[in-house]
Amino acid sequence: MSNYKSEKLSRIKNINYFFGDKKTKADAFTLNQVHGDNVVILDKAPEANMQISGDSIITNIENFSIGVKTADCLPILLTDESSSFVGAVHAGWRGTFYKIICKTIDKIEVNFKVKPKDIVAVIGPSIADCCFEVNEDLYKKFVENFPDFNSCFLDTESQKRIDLKKINTLLLEKKGVREIEVLSECTKCNLNFYSYRRDKSKFQNQISKINRN
Repeated sequence: MSNYKSEKLSRIKNINYFFGDKKTKADAFTLNQVHGDNVVILDKAPEANMQISGDSIITNIENFSIGVKTADCLPILLTDESSSFVGAVHAGWRGTFYKIICKTIDKIEVNFKVKPKDIVAVIGPSIADCCFEVNEDLYKKFVENFPDFNSCFLDTESQKRIDLKKINTLLLEKKGVREIEVLSECTKCNLNFYSYRRDKSKFQNQISKINRN
């Protein structure tokens, strides 16, 4: 098991979770991740081998593990202080661009009657600003899409970089989420993790999971 622990999640009763690395094996329900902004709400356990497409999953089913697979994208785990629900979000650059975390927070509020101020959100190991270099076109699209987020962008003569962890943090703050934690590990820098940017493999990823007892 990994040692990539969250102080905020670890203190909540009736929650089991982890952010995985290369060595982690986990049995959890995952979506067919498509790098979009679809949020799936599960009110009953899906049938075996059932395929559901989406990149964010929320449930209040007890003893049912949900997870996301990542290899540079951001795994974001969610719950509240009373562990009334759990959520797992896969936010790559596309999911971040489409503000999937905001849509997830909205659905939690509507479907589970949990206010954003009571939500706990933890961003797990993922590519950090040190390594997320992009081309000029994508950089411009992000700057236009997030005009108030200047601190998330670095533009030098030699490279343009985007801080996806910080963008998602600021989006959570704008939605009214107060309890936010960001694990600093960069999946490209740290060889304990799979990294699409480093390894160029579409089939290798680590899993992060969460469930409520």
